[in-house]
Amino acid sequence: MLRDKLVHKVLGIPHTLHVGFDQAAQEAGLPTIVFVHGLARTHKVWSTTLNALSTKSRVIAVDLLGFGESPKPDWRSYNAEEQAISLRATLRRCNVSGDVILVGHSLGALVAIEYAKKYPMHLKSLVLCSTPLYKSEPRYIFSKFKLPDGETFYKNVLRNLREKPDFTKKLNYYARRVKFIDPDFVVDDKNIRSVARSIEMAIENQSAFEWLIETDVPTSLVYGRLDPYVIKKYYKSIAKHNPNCTVHPIVAGHEVNRSKSYSEVIGNILLA
Repeated sequence: MLRDKLVHKVLGIPHTLHVGFDQAAQEAGLPTIVFVHGLARTHKVWSTTLNALSTKSRVIAVDLLGFGESPKPDWRSYNAEEQAISLRATLRRCNVSGDVILVGHSLGALVAIEYAKKYPMHLKSLVLCSTPLYKSEPRYIFSKFKLPDGETFYKNVLRNLREKPDFTKKLNYYARRVKFIDPDFVVDDKNIRSVARSIEMAIENQSAFEWLIETDVPTSLVYGRLDPYVIKKYYKSIAKHNPNCTVHPIVAGHEVNRSKSYSEVIGNILLA
């Protein structure tokens, strides 16, 4: 613990992430494809996609800070910037020197966007799945009648999950028992701190929508038409205003795990 704080907190050396999957390149000169999972998940969430992916590129999947087998320091804020810095340090450790294509899901999509902001010279494109996009948008009718708009509702739910960790762990446990969510979507004592801080720092407080409206990074936005966690009109607005962003609605929910629809569209985008 003392060594961790000295090396990483005092000296500012970033943590590196656990690499759970690393497929060697079959052809030189191709970009490295890097998969980044979402909240309370691990690299294993990409198993269906990785098994179906046909590419000669090097393919890497990591565990974000606070999740899986990556470090879980209690003093980290777990914001998207910290995660992006650790991802860059990890790719350096893995001797990734050429272009990178980042594929992110949910929280991982926000980390991918932060990576694009900080390291644009090392990035070829983004594939963002189920990205939670929130922005400030005053709406007269909701202000007048004091009813929450869609964004306010989502943020209130996230805030309650963050501020009530015991409730969140119990909710997750029973949701897994009745198979409402995937069994590997686990929130427990090991990662509740990472989950709470990630919600606050990376999801609630973000500017991803504004960045996507203006970015010149080639970006593919994939979302499920049945996803209750994304605000669809924001995707339509991005597609309308930024020709560098293409939107791919599919018949799916929020999760990419074991989803053939997500696997197929991600594979097609990467091979295009």
